[in-house]
Amino acid sequence: MKTTKVTHLTGTSNLNKKLFDTSRKIDFLSHCSIEKLKSYKKSSRRVGCILVLPYDGKIVNTFWTNLITALKNYLETLDFSLDFILTRENFANLKRCQEYFRLLPDGMIWINAFHHGAYGEDWLLYQHLKPLIRAHVGIMCQSSSIDNICFEKAEAIELVVNHLVEHGRTRLAYLGDPGFDGTLASSSRFQGYCHALKLHGFPIHQDYIVNAQWEHRDSLQLTHQLLSVKEHPDAIICMDDAKAFKVFRAIYEQNLKIPLDIAVTGYNDLPFSAYLSPSLTTVNVPIDNISTAAVNTLMSRINEDQTPIKNVVFRTTLVVRQST
Repeated sequence: MKTTKVTHLTGTSNLNKKLFDTSRKIDFLSHCSIEKLKSYKKSSRRVGCILVLPYDGKIVNTFWTNLITALKNYLETLDFSLDFILTRENFANLKRCQEYFRLLPDGMIWINAFHHGAYGEDWLLYQHLKPLIRAHVGIMCQSSSIDNICFEKAEAIELVVNHLVEHGRTRLAYLGDPGFDGTLASSSRFQGYCHALKLHGFPIHQDYIVNAQWEHRDSLQLTHQLLSVKEHPDAIICMDDAKAFKVFRAIYEQNLKIPLDIAVTGYNDLPFSAYLSPSLTTVNVPIDNISTAAVNTLMSRINEDQTPIKNVVFRTTLVVRQST
């Protein structure tokens, strides 16, 4: 993972120098001075949105597209447009954003950002944009310096584990990204899985932990490997619904039945999950509520709301269907 090399961030001058070096590197101030940007007061009726994916990640999870769509739809009811930027944690493609930044949106929505603190280039970019763009809000961000709208993650997986145990499952596997790279959503879900197993007195078997990244290409093969262990799991907890779809296929290819032989759960409650056969037990994330809260918070900041930083956490719900 590429991050800006920072040796000393204790002094203000060093931080300012690092911010300037970062801005020069992405070249979005090459045609417009800071003084000119600061003097721009007229509302653009535009909101910028940056989704930060892992270093080599792709937008393969439709949760992100559903969230962006919900933000866009709600903003349009307020007569605002949404400019969406997809980038990676190394910000290698950020030069493509320079034209947009010169347009100065009224506010910025940061999604899945700031997981590497002051050492992340997204944080350095935020620090540089903060005095130029009047309002900022985060969704699933890891910072106490910005309003953040998020949802329960660990608690949701604990609900899943409790449900499976109540239905007699004792060998619970986890298929997903454990979040060893620091990604908050991944690590929180995995921690919820481990914590719930301990509460029920179950050991954590390394054979039952399948490191499947956000991309779903290997989920089918990894599930076959999981099912080949001497005593295969009687339940597989997937970190998202798309992975569960691949798990379904692998189970059928081994002539096993869902849920008779193996129960399967997902996460995000994507539309297709209700139409699988059997239908998928999953966790519903209130995307509309999250997007509405994020936009409303941003609008209050645009209108110079000076209240303390907000951290809004929405509850998720377990949707029980036929796969368990």
